[in-house]
Order: sequence, then structure tokens, then C-alpha cells
Amino acid sequence: MFNVFSLTRNFIFILAISYLSACAQLSSKPSANHSTSKIILPDSSVYEGELNNGLFHGEGHLVWRNGTKYSGKFKDGLFNGIGKLETKTGNVYEGNFVNGLYEGMGIMTFSNGDQYHGLFKNDLMHGVGTFIFSNGDSYKGELRDGMFEGQGKMFIKNQGQYQGEFHLGRFEGKGKYANLNGEQYTGQFHDGRYHGEGMMIYSNGNQYIGEFENGALHGKGKFTWVSGDFYIGYFKFDHKEGKGLCQIRGLTAECLYRKNRLVSFGKNKKKDKKIDDTNKNFRYRTSL
Repeated sequence: MFNVFSLTRNFIFILAISYLSACAQLSSKPSANHSTSKIILPDSSVYEGELNNGLFHGEGHLVWRNGTKYSGKFKDGLFNGIGKLETKTGNVYEGNFVNGLYEGMGIMTFSNGDQYHGLFKNDLMHGVGTFIFSNGDSYKGELRDGMFEGQGKMFIKNQGQYQGEFHLGRFEGKGKYANLNGEQYTGQFHDGRYHGEGMMIYSNGNQYIGEFENGALHGKGKFTWVSGDFYIGYFKFDHKEGKGLCQIRGLTAECLYRKNRLVSFGKNKKKDKKIDDTNKNFRYRTSL
């Protein structure tokens, strides 16, 4: 994710140019207050609109030499109120301005097709809003300083949906992720991956409750097959590993796994091939 860079600050100095500094290039002679004029500024930018005490004030239209355009309200030489800013890069902002900055409710359409609709503060997305990516992904929730931050909901096209906490634009903290294959994870996230305590329900009905690390089953946990059989013990990067407690066909006993293969079960230490799931992959990464 990214910050929305300040697009107006580079232009404010132009708005601060007083009418007196450009009076020689007026196409019509204004009166002292609230006049309507066309002004060609020293850098060849053109302003058409109302003036007050030599400053842009009221309704106006400003076109920079580089193609950037603003139409809307001015106050004391700055964008203030409802307006539309079209930059030379192709970004378009429509909404409220305060002292030349995006502030309050607005819509930002980026040149790459992305669009944000929501609150702004000090030129950045800040508050509650909806961000729609050009590829079909979308986010709805809280933002801070131009980043997804706080509670939110994200839909990732052709992958799945996440609802929960965000930090610096990534899944972070408590959340729930469901992919299009029918798998559902509920628990802790870190840096966009399953990390910490969580529960995974697989599309075939199997279930894991326990610890995760960097998107993998890792640490203490319980894996339960749809049949009701289970393994309670340690996991290492998605593999059952070490001593644990197993239930197989209704019988419960101590067991031993090595690299996801059952080595011993109970006193007879017999291997049960039916629960050997060496080739199964329980990992599903959600890194953004």
C-alpha cells in the first residue's frame, strides 16, 4: 500500500501571488473588491474568476502552464471549499479543500484507474473510506495518513476476502480470511500472514487450532480430521513433528511424528498409513 502524496502543496505559491503583482497583464480592469477578471500570471498560468483585495477569492478557474487545472472555490488566494483539481499526471480530485489542501469528503481518481472515495485530512486519505483498485480488488474501512489502518474489509479478486485489523496497509492483529477454495482462517496476523494463535478450517472439513508462524502451522496445536481423529502436539513449518497425543479410529494414545509421518502409536508402535498425510499442504499465504 502507499501514501497519497500531497498534490497541491507545489501549487499553493501560485495562488498566493497577489493581483497587484500581475496587474499589468489583466485582460479586464477589475474594481477594488469582488471583481471578475482574467489574469495571465508571470509563469504564463491563467486565472479566470473572482478577486478580492487583489487575491483569488470566490469562484474561479486556474490553469497552469503544465496542464494542471483547478475549478472551484477560492478564499484569500487558496483553494477553499468545493473544487476539482486535475493534475498534469492525470490524477483528479473532486471534493472539499481547506487552505489549499484536501480536507473532508472527497473523491480521488488516480491515473492508473484506482479510486478512493472518503475522508481526507491534510492532503491525505484519513478517516473512513472506500478504495477500489483498477484490478478489481477493494478496501472499505479506516485509513490513517494515507494508509489502511485500523478496522477494515478487503476483497482480493480471484483469491478471497479479509476482515479485521490493518496496520501500514497490511493485515495485522486479529482478523478473518476466507479464500475462494473454501478455507477459512480466524486468528492473529503479522505482516500480512497467519502468525500467532489461530484456527484454520479446511475445505475438506479438517481443522487446526494452534500456533502459526509466517503463514505456516508452527508450534503447539491440535489437528482434527473430519473423521474425528486428531493429533495434539508440535508442528514445524506445516509438518507434525515430535511426541503428541493421537486418536485413531476411536483409540487414544501417545504417538510420534517425524516430518509429518506417523512413526509410532501407543505401545505397539504401529504405523497407521491411513492418517499419513505427508503430501498434504496446509499452508495458505496471504501476503499483500
